[in-house]
Parts: sequence; C-alpha cells; structure tokens
Amino acid sequence: MKIDRDAALHLIERDTSLKTGWQSADPLLRRNWHQARARLEFRHSNSSPDGHYRSYGNLILHSAIAVTRWGLKMTGLHEHYRARAHDIRLIDLEIGRPDLPAGLDGYRILHITDPHFDDAHGLARHIVDLVTGVLDSRSLDLCVITGDLRVRSRGPFVETGILHDLKILLKGLACRDGFLLTLGNHDTHEMVAPVEAMGLRVLTNECAAVQRDRAVLFIVGLDDVHRHYTDEAKVTLSRFKTADDQFGLALVHSPEFAGEAAQAGIGLYLCGHTHGGQIRPLSDRPLVRQLRRHRDLVQGAWRIGDMDGYTSPGAGTSGLPLRVRCPGEVTVITLRKRARSA
Repeated sequence: MKIDRDAALHLIERDTSLKTGWQSADPLLRRNWHQARARLEFRHSNSSPDGHYRSYGNLILHSAIAVTRWGLKMTGLHEHYRARAHDIRLIDLEIGRPDLPAGLDGYRILHITDPHFDDAHGLARHIVDLVTGVLDSRSLDLCVITGDLRVRSRGPFVETGILHDLKILLKGLACRDGFLLTLGNHDTHEMVAPVEAMGLRVLTNECAAVQRDRAVLFIVGLDDVHRHYTDEAKVTLSRFKTADDQFGLALVHSPEFAGEAAQAGIGLYLCGHTHGGQIRPLSDRPLVRQLRRHRDLVQGAWRIGDMDGYTSPGAGTSGLPLRVRCPGEVTVITLRKRARSA
C-alpha cells in the first residue's frame, strides 16, 4: 500500500508557540470555530448530528437534582457524599490492535474526562497522587482530557479556579508528549484561550500527530457533539487517512459520533459525558444516560466495526455529588500490537 503521511508529518514538523510542542491552531479555522460555537452556546436549542433539539425532559431532572442537593446541604451530608464520590480509581486497560504500527506498541495514554473541577475541590491533586502512586508518570506518553471541566452548562467562563487545577495536572504528570484537551457540553469557547496559554493544546475540530520511529499516531479532536455539533466534525474526521504506519485516535466528549468515526477508519475512540449513569441504585443499569444515540455505549469498553472504544464514567460528578454502584475513574490505556487472526 502506498503510504500518504504528508498531513500527519506536517502536523508534527510545524513550529508552535505552545510549551508542549503541539502544532498551533490555524487562525482562520479557529476564528470560524469560535464564532460558530458562540452562536450555539447562545441558542436555547441544542445541536446534534441528528439535528436541533430542546431538552424539555431535563427540566424535571434538574428540578429533582436541585431539591436533592438542597436536602443534602440542609442535613449536613453534602460534603460527606461529595468526598466519597470523588474517591476515584485508576483503571489499567490494554487494547490490542492488529493495525497498530510497531512503533506505537506500548504507547500509554492517560484518559481523564468530566472532572467538573469547580465542584470537586482537591480532585486534580488526588488524580496526580493516584497516578504517581501506582506508576512513574514519565512512563506515560500522552494525557488526554475529553471535556466538561466545569459544572455549569451555560454562561461565561468565570470559574477561573479550574486553571489552577489544570496547572496541578501539568506540573504533576510528566507525560512525554504532553496534554491534549477537547471541550464538553458544559464547557465554553471562552475557556480555550486561557487554557492554551498554560500550555495545554485544545483541539476544536482539529488534528494533532505524534511520531514514534516511523509510526504516526494521528489524533482527531472533535468539539462536543451532544449539544454543539457542526458538520465541521465530519470534515475533521475525513482528514484521517488509513495507512500501514498510521493509527487513528479520536478524542470526543461523548460516544454519540462513534459510528462516523468507525466509518472513517479510526482505530480507537475515547470519550466520557455519561458518568456511567453515576447513580445505579437497583441494578447495573443506569437510570440516566444523557445520550441521544449509541445509548448502549454508556460505559466501559466497546467495539463498532473495526474500531475499539472506551466510555469512561469520569473523574467528577454532575448534578449531585453522589455515586452509587458506579465509581469514578481515570484510565491508563496501553496500545499493543496484536497479530491478525488466521
């Protein structure tokens, strides 16, 4: 097969002002994205791959959450349950792929999602301690954060304490290739500039690449597709070209674009958003999924066609500081070269 690596190598070789060495954003594409995202954030309806919609059902859910949160605070149990909910675990997951280039065998990715830092005081430090207490963070190649840094889902970026939490991660985790971040449905376009000024690269329907020997990890980072979808997500996916020495990784806030990613030839899809349901009082089936499509991909490892995927239950909590039969986590994913089946 003739290998077309020009796009990936361009991403690697271009100079950048970011501390982590990632390619800087194209000014025109970024400006267009900012304008489109700002319009979507202002609208009362939401944009998904299947069209615009309104979340009338969430009005009842949000009311129930507000009453329950008030009750927990009145009884003095709010801080107790929040501390327990953020007692997260570290999951070590190995994914074997026959199409993984040999140069990427053993590549390790730390996946963090849905931290909602402003409602989880001390969570960033806990993540650093958890990871470094089990392994040398220098053995990690890449840290990816797939959205929902804050609790509020609308409004300007005033939760500047989140930047301090990100700084704790940057200083405490010595990942060889640095950090990449995509936005979730709770995040705002106003976050991007201050976050990137710290040295984290935010992918807003953009691509990045890592080279190991002659192998390329081509990374597609999509903006939130649950509430802020635009067709630029499809355009971004189309930039990945299947090749013998190239492996595709998609970073998306939710699993709701998994079908399109599989069709594009992506090998691994990492996401969150669902919190795994967060509260499962009666069985392992979540009461709330918050997915409009691919509702079966609510948590854990899954597969669509030739693409592997993982939906993390997230490090933080949403709505209520409670987790029942669904602990939070951060995930270390190790890519392995696996022989093809006969």
